[in-house]
Amino acid sequence: MTSFYQPGWRANDSGGETPWTDAWTTGSYAQQLKGVGAPDAEYAERYASLTKGDSSIDDDGEWRTVTSLENKKEGTRAEMQRLAAEWQAKGYDVRVQDLDDRHGADWADLAVRKGQGQGQAQEPTVVQPRESLVKAREAWDKDQTDEFRAQASIPFIPTGDGVGDAADYGNRAGEWYAKNFPASLDRAALLASEEMGQSGEFNLARFVSQVPKLGDPKQAFEHYADAIT
Repeated sequence: MTSFYQPGWRANDSGGETPWTDAWTTGSYAQQLKGVGAPDAEYAERYASLTKGDSSIDDDGEWRTVTSLENKKEGTRAEMQRLAAEWQAKGYDVRVQDLDDRHGADWADLAVRKGQGQGQAQEPTVVQPRESLVKAREAWDKDQTDEFRAQASIPFIPTGDGVGDAADYGNRAGEWYAKNFPASLDRAALLASEEMGQSGEFNLARFVSQVPKLGDPKQAFEHYADAIT
């Protein structure tokens, strides 16, 4: 299976290949960052409006140029870093190159593409129903048939003995209830449980994200402890 994050960008450049990273690398001439945020409707519209620029930064795949700035101008590197963080946080992969003129370039370029899981061509996730779910559904379906429901309609059979007829009806209705109704509730509950488990399994299989990087808990404690006291 081909990796979404292919290596090799700028491999033939005099500065060597620019690897994929999760965060901005200080002092680097070029950057290639993985998108980490969730999809955003506003940025999806902005991405759709982008086109290919004059730079080679967006020559392959679905890359689109966001901006090009003079790399000798004060504040260019900081602005590129800000834009990179902004798009990365919205789930877009980011490429930046020519952040300075060490190789003769005068313009720094920044391009983005949809990050992994944001509408890239991927095989749909197919999760087959578990055998336990299939059996639970089959058992529940039987409870929904006209035959089963008709059994719950206990006929009243008059014989002329009012007390005896009422007692007979009550006995037969109680017997059916005890043998069938609680069991049908169990089957409904089992089916609901199996469906929730199947749903969780399906969504976990298609989950695209990553566990956020956590900071030092000691530092967090010291910060908030001082703020509270």
